[in-house]
Amino acid sequence: MNMLFSRYPLLILIMMIFSLSCKKKPKNVPEELPVFGSCEVVAPVGGMSLSPDGGFIYQTSGGGKIVINHDLSLIISHKDYAGFSLEFWGSVPQGAASYNHENLNGKHVKDRVGNRRTVVFPDGAKITWYVREALGPAVSITIYDGDQVHHINPACNTLEYSTDNPVVAKRLDDLEADGETCTFEITATGLRFKNIYTEEMAGNKVMDAVLIAELFKDNPTRVNDYWN
Repeated sequence: MNMLFSRYPLLILIMMIFSLSCKKKPKNVPEELPVFGSCEVVAPVGGMSLSPDGGFIYQTSGGGKIVINHDLSLIISHKDYAGFSLEFWGSVPQGAASYNHENLNGKHVKDRVGNRRTVVFPDGAKITWYVREALGPAVSITIYDGDQVHHINPACNTLEYSTDNPVVAKRLDDLEADGETCTFEITATGLRFKNIYTEEMAGNKVMDAVLIAELFKDNPTRVNDYWN
């Protein structure tokens, strides 16, 4: 090698540079984070799909389902509880969706508090939407589910981002505050819908469990409203 280098120094140097440039990148190198708001359409991956009416359907890894109807409602259900429906609805005077009202099996139980609302599924998946003003239109909807993250721009009803990259999913999740956060718990007797924490700044969760409403398996039409 020393003899070759002494005879052909430039050739050896070029070969070394080429060899280094061809090495594979280390795994899990963070990708550049996306910039939302472009209204550029991407293809859905993982549990995300497009509905025939122009909305979006997402199936969580543990049996949850999210149906997003543009300008109408955001509906959550679960395969382990037949008849369960958690609906977020409401629009601004111009017609754009705000999702500020909350219904459990058709009964209005409360309205959103603040500018952000998050629903955490029993399997850990979650959906977060954001409005700039308390009664303004939704400007961001993001679904996080393990390695997956999907972002919808409600202003143009567009899926702007959809990936199953675990590094990007975690980074985006860590950067976005959850706001008023709720979950639902399927029990032996029914289902409990409750708030669990508030996160106005990313990483600063204020735990505060408050039961909102409850369903009962032995009486499917009964909805107990505890919020007011």
